[in-house]
Amino acid sequence: MNQGWNLKKIVIIILAAAGIFCADFIFERHQKNVVSTTPYPYIFQKDLYDGLEVDAPIVIIGDRLGDRLGSFSKLMAKRISQNLSKPIKIQNLAQKGEGLHRTLKKLKSLNKQPLIIIYLGSSQEHYEKRFKTSEIPTIKKNLKLFSDDRVQTLLMVFPELSRYIYHPVDYVKLSQDLIEDKEEYDQISTQKRNEITFKLFESEVDELITYAKDRNSYFLAISAPINLDVPPKSSCPGSFDESFRAKLDNVIELIKKKDYKLAYSISKELALINNSNARSHFIHGKIAKKLGKDQEALKHLELAAAFDCDNWRSSPVYNSILKRTADKHDAAFFDLHALLQDNASKGVVFMDDIYPQNLYLEKTANTIADRIKKLLKL
Repeated sequence: MNQGWNLKKIVIIILAAAGIFCADFIFERHQKNVVSTTPYPYIFQKDLYDGLEVDAPIVIIGDRLGDRLGSFSKLMAKRISQNLSKPIKIQNLAQKGEGLHRTLKKLKSLNKQPLIIIYLGSSQEHYEKRFKTSEIPTIKKNLKLFSDDRVQTLLMVFPELSRYIYHPVDYVKLSQDLIEDKEEYDQISTQKRNEITFKLFESEVDELITYAKDRNSYFLAISAPINLDVPPKSSCPGSFDESFRAKLDNVIELIKKKDYKLAYSISKELALINNSNARSHFIHGKIAKKLGKDQEALKHLELAAAFDCDNWRSSPVYNSILKRTADKHDAAFFDLHALLQDNASKGVVFMDDIYPQNLYLEKTANTIADRIKKLLKL
């Protein structure tokens, strides 16, 4: 009799403990997590951008690149309005230093939805801190959960469940002030931050295009121009050792002696041996270009930019994500980066490390204006 009673007490205690644990678990996640179908590690000030006014049917969004394109908005508007009695307006909402996370928040806060949205950005995704390095393991777990189609479907129907599905993170709180992240990160942390930023960018682009199309806006994405003649600022850790560095230095000496054929042979081998070293790709790309191997040169200069472990410009990775996501949603895409590379042999296509020559921005503006005219049947 006593043994049976003791067993019952043990079961009751276990069930009570489990109940307390579950209650604590639910309470903690309810308190710490916000409702969000996508597990972004940042939250915005409650009233940020609320009622942001737009008084034009066409808007330009993005970062410093979008802002530069915005300086050609009058030219675009004039070209679109050629056959109209009343000129069409284009409003520039792009802002220097603005990552896609803010662009998306801004678009969702507009007082009315624009007819046409033009996006050019991805060159300042690291300008503002939007997650803490210490939270990267948790962010990875949450993004893995989000990648499960069953989880996405469930949260689309019951978004409140996101509080309990995702692991709690220490959110970065973002306000009106756009503050540059000046924290010094070691190379390993930088590499990890890059990985997370690419994943966040992919989710944000998907949400941006979906949001626009669901509201019957025409969305046009423009690839970020990348000056491939500028060397990468940093190679990621693990992509080289002292022996590899010495071999690259030997290639540079051969270049100085104008022994391009031998330099080409060695640099090609090094680029194959260590496919993730930005410096080796850049050196081989420049040698291939010198020898007239333009397609091979372009391939390795693109890889050099992609594996650059410093975050000071856009990356072919962002452009690839943007193109893939635009194709997925059947959204329009204009390849400004390809336009510049196609014209690189004709002369200087960039005015500095970041911005293309105005000639090519004007060509882009005219091409986009013509697409809009065709879309609007003007």
